[in-house]
Amino acid sequence: MQQQINLIRRFLSNVQTPDSVITHEIALALGLPQTHGVLVRDISLGGPSDRAGFERGDIILKFDGNLIDSFPTMLRVVGQTKARDNIDVTLIRDGREMTVTMLTGRWAPSWRIAANASAAISQAGLTVMALTDDVKKRFNLPWGVTGLVVSKIEPDISSGTDLQIGEVIVQVNQRRVWEPR
Repeated sequence: MQQQINLIRRFLSNVQTPDSVITHEIALALGLPQTHGVLVRDISLGGPSDRAGFERGDIILKFDGNLIDSFPTMLRVVGQTKARDNIDVTLIRDGREMTVTMLTGRWAPSWRIAANASAAISQAGLTVMALTDDVKKRFNLPWGVTGLVVSKIEPDISSGTDLQIGEVIVQVNQRRVWEPR
């Protein structure tokens, strides 16, 4: 059961869907003849949905041959798949129906972070935190952002830096960062 939950989280974290159900209003605005499906609001760079070619605004109609008529259906269907499966996903993009194949996979390294992970960088006068869901909410950060958030600044030590509390550091010395060290 834990493996299924992790797979659901892996897929759904790459698509971000809980409030992405196609309502009558959304269907009208997009010129869709139906109200079933789930709207892709965001995509995790480097994740399975990104590698499969999903785009923001895609509407998932079928997942592994199963009609997706609601978010609960999406949860159930995704929960029946296994890691490393090739899954056909039927979607609508720009008014046209198409199918993409997605290889389910593991969490990207940037998503495998410990809750409440932080580090003080004393010589810079900064404290940074890993971007967990709770931290993103606390600092009002967008869903798909990865990196480290500046959570504390020691003004006496950090003079000369332009960083502010709540800003996200995505690279240090041209390397992506997501774990406080």
